[in-house]
Amino acid sequence: MIKKIRERIARYIAPGLKDEREIRELVKEEVQAARQGLPIAVNYDPTGEGYRRVSAQNQTREGLSPMSQDLMLNLAYYLYDTSGLVKRFVRDTKNFVLGEGLTYSVADDDDGAAQEVLDEFWGDGMNQMSLRIEKRVEFLNLLGEQCYPVIVSPHNGRTWVSYLDPINIDQVLTVQDFPEMPGAVKVRGTAGRPGRIMPVVREETDPRKREYGRLVGECFFFSINNPPNDPRGRSDLIHLFDFLNAFEEGLFDELDRIKLIKAFIWDVTLNGATQEEIDTFLQNNRTPKPNSVRAHNESVTWQAVAPSLGTQDNQNLFNMMRTYFAACTNRPESWLGAGGKAYQTEADLMGEPTFKDLGSRQRYVKYILEYQLRYVLDQHTLVGTLREPENRWIVTVDLPEMTTKNMVNIVTGLFSLAQALMMAQTSGWVSKEKSAELFLSVAQQVGVDIDIAAEIEKIAQQKGMTEDAWMTEDYAGREALITEVVARLEKRQTTDDRRRMTVLK
Repeated sequence: MIKKIRERIARYIAPGLKDEREIRELVKEEVQAARQGLPIAVNYDPTGEGYRRVSAQNQTREGLSPMSQDLMLNLAYYLYDTSGLVKRFVRDTKNFVLGEGLTYSVADDDDGAAQEVLDEFWGDGMNQMSLRIEKRVEFLNLLGEQCYPVIVSPHNGRTWVSYLDPINIDQVLTVQDFPEMPGAVKVRGTAGRPGRIMPVVREETDPRKREYGRLVGECFFFSINNPPNDPRGRSDLIHLFDFLNAFEEGLFDELDRIKLIKAFIWDVTLNGATQEEIDTFLQNNRTPKPNSVRAHNESVTWQAVAPSLGTQDNQNLFNMMRTYFAACTNRPESWLGAGGKAYQTEADLMGEPTFKDLGSRQRYVKYILEYQLRYVLDQHTLVGTLREPENRWIVTVDLPEMTTKNMVNIVTGLFSLAQALMMAQTSGWVSKEKSAELFLSVAQQVGVDIDIAAEIEKIAQQKGMTEDAWMTEDYAGREALITEVVARLEKRQTTDDRRRMTVLK
């Protein structure tokens, strides 16, 4: 009360005097104006001029809400620990993508200095890339996004790549006018303090800066299954979480039902017995043990009574759900436990779209690794521990093929192709040079890299003639040999068929 009276007296004496609340608002406005006047180049952007919020007004946001994003991540972690199918799906994808390992190389690295830098980074005790790459790819499939903060030594450019749990990401800001490009990752604050904002690694586009054309930033951020206008990723199994959980709960319920069906009680009828006689009978007659003997007269009737819970077969429901899982994950049913020759044939036919899908993920992982390795080389270049290349560094990561080739079919096809090409040459439909190119191009599927032009020249040199002369060599003798071999094979096949018919008779 006294404070208010003093304020009234002060306002009467000095009409322009401000109270404490008004002074705080005035100071806040002045501080905000000063902050907005700072240049964006000092890594401070209070007005969001360098980035745009994906949740800003007048901009469509098709992503998950922050609460839904956290729920998805928590469900993913929970089901990874409790669901065998979830772990199976994400691990299968990881195993096909990485296979037995990977290799990397640097273009225009004549002295091998860049390769040594990458080897040092890859085998560093803090990075341990060979060990951690599998987990990171696995949880990229599970969580839908990965964030790797980086630490770079300003003295020698040595780089360490850490890991930030996506659950600790508050939001991902995108580059202005480029909604598909993440610009910065805002980390959740702790203890009431705001979280740090880490610029995402990307190529410097300002030609006035020394880092122009190099990768700079404080963290990597990669996401999958997200629309173009939302940087946050989605799990590969976000659409199956409820179904997978219901499926496994149904299996537990079925086991409980089977236990109840197998349970029973002994119902004993005592004709003409009083309640006292019934109580005495129960005290003197315990539940009979297996393989035991019991005796009674015609007044006592023993009967095993089991609950009638229905014996409906849930196999059809489980098969239907398995088919649904296979369709949603683009996997053949044989990969989910269905057996038999028919399912194996189905797996062979369905393998192509499956491996197309897995190949797309493998290419994305290849891009992630090449991007990180290029960043490592750029940091060494900026501090001067690595020579300045004429162009930007080009790193190539080679991942193993996911499919296993059927060598029997390939060899059989090569023989048939050779025979067909010989006939085509005899008829004048194709030149010998083109026949050699066709044969060698198919032979590459065995897994051996073949330089077709060099191979043709080598064959000509081995024959002691020029390449043109070799191309005009007479192949009548070889054609006759192939024809004779084919005739013998056909004769043997006919003999085998006759033997089979004899056995059947």
